[in-house]
Amino acid sequence: MPTAYRELYSGSLLQDICPSPQAHPLSAQSSTTALLPHSEMLYHRWRPDFLLLACSRADHDGAAGTTVAGARAALALLGAVELEVLREHRMACGTDLAFRRTDGTSPRAHVLVVDGVPADPRLAFDRELLEPGDPSARRALRALSEALDEVTDTVRMRPGDLLILDNARVVHGRTAFTPRWDGHDRWLHRTYARSWPQGPAGTTAAVAYQTKPFAPC
Repeated sequence: MPTAYRELYSGSLLQDICPSPQAHPLSAQSSTTALLPHSEMLYHRWRPDFLLLACSRADHDGAAGTTVAGARAALALLGAVELEVLREHRMACGTDLAFRRTDGTSPRAHVLVVDGVPADPRLAFDRELLEPGDPSARRALRALSEALDEVTDTVRMRPGDLLILDNARVVHGRTAFTPRWDGHDRWLHRTYARSWPQGPAGTTAAVAYQTKPFAPC
């Protein structure tokens, strides 16, 4: 089900992602700073299940790449102790800029980094926003971060490409690139989707799309 978020791009269902000279390093509109691996909106009660990126224009030099790392491959590199910590303890987590308060402070969410059955694990990860509360949590999160780096692939999108990411099973980021500010820089379109809500007796509710307000998980 297509899903928009009230605080993000004024609730727009389809968002243009282009470099901006004033962009914060954590923003999708940044360019000269790499966007570190993360799950989209891991702190949100209604986080998207899927992230869709369509490319209308690549960067001039072909340097920009979307980085993708799979949960199953990364978690297979961890030890039993790290996995137990990540599965059993919720970590404090900040939010992206769009969901922060008017005074700039961030609401706090509490995120379970790994859940799901071992054969099909689900991951909620953000190298910048997660705040492990004790040494064992810090060690486990550092091990996960290093494992994700080991299994990362880079996708360089070209005009006409559509990339669909399972937000519970992969994390993504973006390499740095240099914009020219000439009106022909990299231009992607982004939208989100969530699983269809279930009605009585498991029937699918007929909803064209949803706009969700912010609520920390």
